[in-house]
Amino acid sequence: MSKFAEVWATEKIEQLKIVTENYSSQEKEQIRLTYLNNLLSRLPEFDIDNEDILIGQIESLINALPKEFEEFMSGNYQPIFHDLEFDVKKRYNLITKNFHRNELNPLSTAKLVGYILGGITIYLISMLLRKPALAIGFGVILIMLISTVPGIILDKKAQRENRVL
Repeated sequence: MSKFAEVWATEKIEQLKIVTENYSSQEKEQIRLTYLNNLLSRLPEFDIDNEDILIGQIESLINALPKEFEEFMSGNYQPIFHDLEFDVKKRYNLITKNFHRNELNPLSTAKLVGYILGGITIYLISMLLRKPALAIGFGVILIMLISTVPGIILDKKAQRENRVL
């Protein structure tokens, strides 16, 4: 445990509370305040010092938060947040809640397997039953199941390994 990280994280959590005290709960959700608080509370677990890139990213992220939420959309908060989130995932393998379920990449391995198996199912059922409408119905359901089940399993695994922020 890094004493510097512990003290610094506590200061930043307080700074975040002050900056976001006028935000509504929906606005806090939009800036992903829970993620930031969880990251700051887990920061002492990692061996970092005041020269670490992560420290600079968090500093600039907190400084990018506007006092009034109306300025949020025009600011540079979101690109800084995504850079921070990417670096945290890359360095510490920490992910957001439901990361794998919410993955929007249609070419991810799990989704491709679902598409292929669904297509095979549609073909086989239409050949066996000679009813294409029924085959498409089963195939679509199978595609949805197979493409979401791996995400659920991976999210639960990450939660068991305490890698979710």
